[in-house]
Amino acid sequence: MNKKSPEKLDSVLNYILGYNPYEFGLVPDKDGYVKIKDLLKAMSEDEELRYVRQFHIDEILLIVPKPSIEIKDNSIRSKKRDKLCLPSICDNNQNIPKVLYTAIRERSYSFVLENGVSPQGSEYIILASSDDVAEKIGKRKDSDPVILSINTKQSAEKGVSFLKAGDELFLSSFIPKGCFTGPSISEKIELTDKKTLKEKPKKKTKIDEKFMPGSFILNLDDQKLNKRDEKSSWKDNKKRLRREKKQLWPDDDF
Repeated sequence: MNKKSPEKLDSVLNYILGYNPYEFGLVPDKDGYVKIKDLLKAMSEDEELRYVRQFHIDEILLIVPKPSIEIKDNSIRSKKRDKLCLPSICDNNQNIPKVLYTAIRERSYSFVLENGVSPQGSEYIILASSDDVAEKIGKRKDSDPVILSINTKQSAEKGVSFLKAGDELFLSSFIPKGCFTGPSISEKIELTDKKTLKEKPKKKTKIDEKFMPGSFILNLDDQKLNKRDEKSSWKDNKKRLRREKKQLWPDDDF
């Protein structure tokens, strides 16, 4: 992996934030800002950019004479946004796929089934034209998100309007109950249980369970070795005594 210089990385960030953030599944707010943590997660999905961390961005602001980016609190934007395409309203909901997809946190699924889909930590719900893109974006906030299929015609009939953001993303402020489908609660629980069982760590051996800080494991091999050493030492002492006796009484037969 070739790390880019601060100047080149600044150009990359200017493209992402100032030209086409939707390509990376990012939707800036009305002032052009996106959360830094969302930017870093999006970049981590690119093989050439996954090395980028917060300090690389800070380095740009310190080293590059005229950086194209600026930071406010925990958000970042490009200073050059004249070519940034803003989300456009879909007139009469034309040219919208019949089905769009969005990802929600697993823990909020029961609530969503009863109350509909609302934005999660942003101004809009991010909808994708493919479930793969929706899942990729959803995994930035939940390792196992729930993917919902949105019926756009039913949604429009209930007064929902859509914005188009880039080639694959759409935005909406709310999706009512009954306008989307997803896995049943029992099905989702079953899948989660299977995943938990599959990922369950192996049982520790008895030695591992007993091996706690401050304790020690008795090595039986060492015990056997010590016994052999004691036996050898006793034999050597016996031979030594015989030699000494022979020197004192050479005529005696032992």
